[in-house]
Amino acid sequence: HYFQTDHFSRVFTFHFFPSTKCCILTLLQENQLHFLHDDLFSDLVNLTHLFLHGNRIRTLTENVFRGLVNLDRLLLHDNRIRQVNRKAFRDLGRLTILYLFNNSLAELPGQTMKDVQDIQFLRLNGNPWSCGCEARPLWEWFRKARISSSDLVCTSPSTRRGQDLRFL
Repeated sequence: HYFQTDHFSRVFTFHFFPSTKCCILTLLQENQLHFLHDDLFSDLVNLTHLFLHGNRIRTLTENVFRGLVNLDRLLLHDNRIRQVNRKAFRDLGRLTILYLFNNSLAELPGQTMKDVQDIQFLRLNGNPWSCGCEARPLWEWFRKARISSSDLVCTSPSTRRGQDLRFL
């Protein structure tokens, strides 16, 4: 499936994709997408690469990636993501590359990263990280993870501004 720069403003329903179960790559970057419905990709069980960067997505719901059990790469950078449901990545056990840089994330719930145990490359830079008590689950995850990651510069509280969340 190839939809690069077609300027969709919304992908309305999971019927958007036929039930072919054959795809390995779906390009939806730079399409001004604001919202992704739950189960949108659920029939694409063989999908390994999903490129959604450069859109206007604000939230990742619990079931947005349900069924993507073979997904290896998920590119969500350069969106407006503020919130990631704690179960959004639960089917992504084979994910090795996750890009969430240049969004509006201040925190990630602890369960979110526990579901992507095979992750090797993680980019979270360019987000306004809050490094108070709410950051503890992500900090604990980084302590145990053996991955290549970008820096996570704290913007708040003021006593931690400029510090890297991974090393607090």
